[in-house]
Amino acid sequence: MKYSNVPFGIMWSALERINELLDVRQATPFLAGLALAAAALAGRYGVQAWQAFKARPPKPRIRKFYEGGFQPTMTKREAALILGIRYH
Repeated sequence: MKYSNVPFGIMWSALERINELLDVRQATPFLAGLALAAAALAGRYGVQAWQAFKARPPKPRIRKFYEGGFQPTMTKREAALILGIRYH
């Protein structure tokens, strides 16, 4: 369509051109393929991360604490046992 008002006609033709470039019928399969590829890659890396997580050696979840009683005055050895560090 041609319009007598030149600025509006130029703008209309530009909008028509943009509409042709961004035609939804053409973009939908492309975007669907792109989303499918992204989901496949995310799934692949997720499976790899899960397998690496499962392959790690198990760590004890609860540390073993010193279960002995206390002496009247705390010695260095007793403090080391309570803190779970090595006393030389």
